[in-house]
Amino acid sequence: MGVKDKDKADGSASGSALPSKEAALFRSMVKMYEMKQYKKALKAADQILRKVPAHGETLAMKGLVWSSLGPENKSEAYDMVRAGLRADLRSHVCWHVYGLLYRADRDYKEASKAYLQALRIDKDNMQILRDLALLQVQCRDFEGFESTRRKLLTVKPNQNANWIAFALAHQLNENHADAVQVLNTYEGTLKDTSSQESMFPYEASELAMYKHMLLFESKEYEKALQHLEQNEDKVVDKLGWTEARAQSLAMLERYDEAEAAYRTLLHRNPENKTYIARLADIMVTRNRIHASQAGNEAVTKSESELYVELCDALSVTYPEALSFRRLALEHTDGDDFLRRADVLVRRFLYKGVPSLFSMFKSIYRDQPHKAQLLGGLFESYAAHLNSNSTASLPPFKGSAYVDANGSANSSDGAKEDNVSEAKLQDLTLWVDYFLVQHYVALGQHERALQLVNDALLRTPSSIELLLVKGRVLKVVGDVNAAVSALNAARKLDLADRYLNHKCAKYAMRANRVDLAEQWIGLFTREGDIPPVQAMYEMQCLWFELESGAAFLRRGLTARALKRFIAVDRHFADFIEDQFDFHNYCVRKMTLRSYVQVLRLEDHIKDHHGYMAAMRALVRLFLRLADQPLEEQLKSKMSLMEAELEKMTAADRKKALAKRKKAEAKEKTTEKDKEDVSKAASGTGKKGDEDSVAGGKKKPGSAVRQPGWMETDPDGVELLRSVGDFVEEAHKYANELDRWAPRELETQVLVFDVALRRKKVLVAARAYKRAQTICRSSEALELVCMAIHLLRVSEAASWKPVLSALPAEVSDVFQNVVEEIRGQTGVSSALEYAQKAATRQTKASSGEGISVDDQLMLARALLKMCRTDDDWARDARPMAVGLLLEWPKDGASGPCLRTCEELYLNEQELALGADDKQRYVQLCLERFPRANVFGGGDKEIVM
Repeated sequence: MGVKDKDKADGSASGSALPSKEAALFRSMVKMYEMKQYKKALKAADQILRKVPAHGETLAMKGLVWSSLGPENKSEAYDMVRAGLRADLRSHVCWHVYGLLYRADRDYKEASKAYLQALRIDKDNMQILRDLALLQVQCRDFEGFESTRRKLLTVKPNQNANWIAFALAHQLNENHADAVQVLNTYEGTLKDTSSQESMFPYEASELAMYKHMLLFESKEYEKALQHLEQNEDKVVDKLGWTEARAQSLAMLERYDEAEAAYRTLLHRNPENKTYIARLADIMVTRNRIHASQAGNEAVTKSESELYVELCDALSVTYPEALSFRRLALEHTDGDDFLRRADVLVRRFLYKGVPSLFSMFKSIYRDQPHKAQLLGGLFESYAAHLNSNSTASLPPFKGSAYVDANGSANSSDGAKEDNVSEAKLQDLTLWVDYFLVQHYVALGQHERALQLVNDALLRTPSSIELLLVKGRVLKVVGDVNAAVSALNAARKLDLADRYLNHKCAKYAMRANRVDLAEQWIGLFTREGDIPPVQAMYEMQCLWFELESGAAFLRRGLTARALKRFIAVDRHFADFIEDQFDFHNYCVRKMTLRSYVQVLRLEDHIKDHHGYMAAMRALVRLFLRLADQPLEEQLKSKMSLMEAELEKMTAADRKKALAKRKKAEAKEKTTEKDKEDVSKAASGTGKKGDEDSVAGGKKKPGSAVRQPGWMETDPDGVELLRSVGDFVEEAHKYANELDRWAPRELETQVLVFDVALRRKKVLVAARAYKRAQTICRSSEALELVCMAIHLLRVSEAASWKPVLSALPAEVSDVFQNVVEEIRGQTGVSSALEYAQKAATRQTKASSGEGISVDDQLMLARALLKMCRTDDDWARDARPMAVGLLLEWPKDGASGPCLRTCEELYLNEQELALGADDKQRYVQLCLERFPRANVFGGGDKEIVM
């Protein structure tokens, strides 16, 4: 982050020259800053200002140095730099320093503005041009980036990096042809100067592959292929070269050569599913073309037949590869599917591979009828093992792959007679292990639990069985018992990090975050760093999401907010981390990877972890906004005390102890800050080292600064800093709408926030977008949104809002309302609610809504009934009826997740005590093991 401008680092950039002594001191001050000797630089600045008090560049540099002494100095530093600008508005150094301050605060747009102002004064300043280029690519201002890189190339055409960066700028700006032309010109300069031989082999290779990338993306496939073949000797990345050649051949429809290329790649890595899929696509396309040319479409083989033929042929060539056998299962059915599955799973069962079920997850998800076949196959294994004294799998009857003696007659399967007796004794365990997961996938939880308990009686020390038992118990709602099971597994292997973290995750599902942190602390760094801070520094999303959800379930809103904001900060860091690579990758010629990173960063917030945090934040702030005003004020005045009251006695004691420890640490930190302040102002002891942020310290004198999770660990100050809860929810709803607009849940949350902000047009737009997402016009989410819009158009409380709308906005909103009335055939919100409610009576004929939808409809109606008007009086009894009247049998009842969600958010429903008790009783009857309703284990067995 240097500010040293060539030939102008003497404080005289704008003509306001310093005396020679002060000019030399100014140059020394800049060097001290770059060496992070901030106190010495500050003293030098003060010495110059005593001689020349209004010297703008010195004032600006003093502000930059002061900001480096700590984040608490930011405001004062900005004031100093602005004072310098007022003193010398024509100094490019002052504008450059102003940009550096904004850049340090990650405000890249404002930093770019400051740099552009500096360039108006000093147009050819290389340092500022380079810094501006970095900011422009970080902000994705590719037009500006191209312009800046053109200027840099014009000023310094003899630097290779400027040519490469200029080509890169054209590519990012979607000008591939111009990028290729720049590279051609650059290669011409290399030939003229005989510099090509001086390039490292990797640089020459990467330049050749990058040029192919440009040609391929511009759809010049013939030129791309020619370029590859001409530069084969230069390329050291032979795998990348072969992949690129195969892709080019496929795009040119030279299928025979493309097939040969992909077969070469498969020979190198037979398990690569991308190679298999592309090879299969080539064969399918070629088969279709041949059939069309022959004029007989009837003889065209189906895609499934071609896939199976390919997989069978490759299985012979690569007998140890499993991907071909697994892929063939997706394209076969019936007896053929079972025969192939039998051959495949025998190998895993005899070897005792726990991940066998994971191989079939996509089949359970996409082809459930095959899941039934797999279950029957494994049940036949279990019946045979339980009824025979010999520990061996039964033969697959009717299969050509198995002989009459039950031995696998194919090299694909493991030979039974080659397996030791000790390993064969484990067969029952692994068959049962698969069947438990099978029953869970089919929703047969009690059967799965009975089977795993029986298996544990035979093998009580099996970690895998304890893990799967924990999973079954979690699914049925007995999270305390699930944690107990996983803790038993953890104790069997205390050195296993996976078991430890899995156990911690389940503890958080049981709302025992304290226990989870204790277990996680066993595997974090030693020292005085708390586990929470260690996980934050490791950017561990799952921990923060799980702990935040646990705190939210317990009503500890401030703590939950702290954890979800931590996820948001991680993604801000992910985006910031790319900054260091903008210059590095151009110099090191890692151009293809750099472009891939930029494209990844453009969509990094699509990540499910970020989306989960944003949804949680929106709901958190909406929950706070739903509280009465008195409760909101009370919570902001005494958040810590209010949350302490919600804790158990043990948690309260730990929280108070943690608070005392934090206060003691804060006092120590304040003392350190005072020492730093004294040293910076020159009142400290002589001889103290002057680096605060990166300089040397005497051994043993370093004091670790508390991390972000350690300062305000309960999130109290963070929540107090929030002004308007609805506006804060709006901020995070916008993030969802930007990064996940095609998700229905996003539009539902945007709709909810918009109505709270009285933005009916935004709500109507969210409803229309939801219509395009939903496959059915009868989707529950659409129904609830439509009822709410009709309610808005009718309610007296909304009339002042609607009457104040501009005519154009009012017309759009009324058109949407009329469209709802026309499509549904109703005239009012209450009529539509009644129509939606009566649909549940048709559930037995398959025409009605599910019970889960029924409960969610009840929740939506109850949320609309919080006003005291005719609508609420008419709709509330109907909504309560939907909530409390539903089938109790397993086939048609609601799922546990829906029932838990309603119970945990019952405050927004404003249920009476009797209705709440009845709802809990209904849920307990359906889910007798669910902890949340009072069933199952009361405590975790340690």
